[in-house]
Amino acid sequence: MSRTSCATLSLSLFILALLCAQALIGGARQVFGLPAYIGLAISGLALVAVRRDQVSLRTSCIVLACGLAGWVVARASFSPVAYLARTDLFMVMAALIAYLATAAFYTDQKSRLILVGALIVAALAHSLVGSVQFKEDNDFMPIPGLMRPSYGWRASGFYICPNHLAGLLEMMSLMGLSIVCWGKSRVWVRVVLAYGVLMCLAALALTGSRGGYLSVLFGIGVFAVISLWIVHRLGSGRFWTMSAALLFGGALACRRRALRDAAQRDARASSHAGL
Repeated sequence: MSRTSCATLSLSLFILALLCAQALIGGARQVFGLPAYIGLAISGLALVAVRRDQVSLRTSCIVLACGLAGWVVARASFSPVAYLARTDLFMVMAALIAYLATAAFYTDQKSRLILVGALIVAALAHSLVGSVQFKEDNDFMPIPGLMRPSYGWRASGFYICPNHLAGLLEMMSLMGLSIVCWGKSRVWVRVVLAYGVLMCLAALALTGSRGGYLSVLFGIGVFAVISLWIVHRLGSGRFWTMSAALLFGGALACRRRALRDAAQRDARASSHAGL
């Protein structure tokens, strides 16, 4: 098997491991996380075997990542609760493999676009399941045998907690938004990603997670500030146009929020007056 074929197989195993973790409640329990961990380990071994001479990560980054992982492993080794320690041990080792693979080997545009696309597909699958949970107002889970606590209408997708789904959706929406706005992909790819970003944001609204709402708003704000800084550094004439558009959009959002708060106060006042 050629080096290119091995690299492609490694990337495929890597993506399958990530998708497996997404389908099995995000690997929140050790027994559900082990298939993904094994897939990541095999993918990492294959990647090192065929691309060990193509590492493009700074030594300081490797040392810091391995140091953090080593600290967690050391804590887990001396934990008085062995079951919980094994969960942390396997999880941090899998996270280290995923970090080193994406930061040191999958650095080209095509590989990273494939990874982001696969994760957005997973997020859309979560969104589809979450829309059913929201519409039916129940704790529907697509895989038999997997159950979630009673969250009612709040969407959690394949996960067992709506807050976890909100964290995934906010992360994927911002990653997709960065490619849509600043990527060099073809137009149709960016249009498809834009649709995926909108669906992620819509599904985020179904989770009912206040932390998720605040996080995505803060993330979009930071993304807007960084985008303005880049436009300004590039000397583009769109700087003032983008600034005005952002200010106008922010003013509209604040006005809408103020009107909604006023309507809620009026409704409460009317109810108290009726009593």
